[in-house]
Amino acid sequence: MESAPRAVFLGDMAVNHVHGFLSDGHSGEWLKKLEPLKSKLRELGVTAVYPGHGEPGGLELIAWTESYLEAFRKAVLDLAEGRGSLTPEQKTELSRRMEAFLPENKLPQFVTRSADPVAAELAKAAN
Repeated sequence: MESAPRAVFLGDMAVNHVHGFLSDGHSGEWLKKLEPLKSKLRELGVTAVYPGHGEPGGLELIAWTESYLEAFRKAVLDLAEGRGSLTPEQKTELSRRMEAFLPENKLPQFVTRSADPVAAELAKAAN
């Protein structure tokens, strides 16, 4: 008899091809927690992941979340140039860049809402 896959409900620790909620300004902390989480889930034999947003999948959802956070932070860092906020034009450009990264563009309102908190987080970290 085949055993059932080990599943975990991760809430917003992982997302699957939707924009993440980064308005709390803790994207760096979120990113730091993903690799240890992925390692622990592998150790436990977890094969099914139910994310906070998007369709369920496997552990690849954690890697996708990492790549999303890295892309978002890089785009904000490039646009903000050390400032703690983005202009309306920069937010439009951020939306364009993130739509190129995530053509499905699900939950696009999170991009502009998260722009200034992430810019402030990155500016603070640089000082």
